[in-house]
Amino acid sequence: MTLLFYEAVLTVGLSFKLFGLTGITKPWFFTINALFLGVVLILFLLYILRAIPLKACLYATTIVSHAFLSLETIIFISDGSDATDHLALANIVLLSFNSLYSTMAYLKWNSYLLGFLTVATCAISMYQIHSSSLREYLLLIIITFVMSFFCSERLVANTTLLNSENVKFKREEQELHFLFRMKREQMRSYIFLGRKTYPSSIVEKLVNDLDPETARNLIINMHAYTTEAKSVLRRLRKNLPELTLSERDICLLIIQGKKQGEICRLLNKSKSNINTQRVNIRKKLMLKPEENLYESLKRAVESHCKQTQS
Repeated sequence: MTLLFYEAVLTVGLSFKLFGLTGITKPWFFTINALFLGVVLILFLLYILRAIPLKACLYATTIVSHAFLSLETIIFISDGSDATDHLALANIVLLSFNSLYSTMAYLKWNSYLLGFLTVATCAISMYQIHSSSLREYLLLIIITFVMSFFCSERLVANTTLLNSENVKFKREEQELHFLFRMKREQMRSYIFLGRKTYPSSIVEKLVNDLDPETARNLIINMHAYTTEAKSVLRRLRKNLPELTLSERDICLLIIQGKKQGEICRLLNKSKSNINTQRVNIRKKLMLKPEENLYESLKRAVESHCKQTQS
């Protein structure tokens, strides 16, 4: 919708110029605006045909519009017509509106490029216009433009960040909504199952309280996880028989990518105890200080897999 509105405004405005309803009537003026309209329509046609994505079309159209308006403004000044001052100022206002549209379309980093073109066009125009009053305000106008473009860019960046956070929040909200849709007994069973271990009779009751699909997915996922964990422990026992049972448990968690804090919590052991056992594991594997324990354990497990397959 934003692109359609922008294309409609550009097409109507340029058509007025081409038919002599606004602006000046000179051959170069007609040529520039005919090229301008042609490029805009080609970009829109490429978007309609799905040759370019929406964002690329928006970026290209705003930059092309800015470039043609800047070129037209500079030629106005060089032409030396009677209405040069007014036409140049009118085009600078149009450049500002084009930059505002870029902000409305959330085109990141585009504001800096359009801002540079606007300030450069403004500086050249004010310098060539033979009006001392306009030249006196040149610095103020440039500062105003620079500040507005910087604020536009920050607005786009902050809006993009907020949109990203909103997507994340909605995803989490859907997950919570799924949990809260559960019946009270189902939620209680779900929490209890993750709290501690229970005898098989209690586990069976808690699982039966869940709805069939949730219970099935829970069992399948846990079975896959425990099967893989047992397989890794079996490979460690086969390839590294010198490791103790406790050390193999630590190796399993290291292979799973667990950090030291997680290992301490899962095994209910202190940090010093885990560090001591890691040192012992490194000694038994005869690792050098620069060698990575995780990579060495992965190789040990994978080598056993290859031997089994062969």
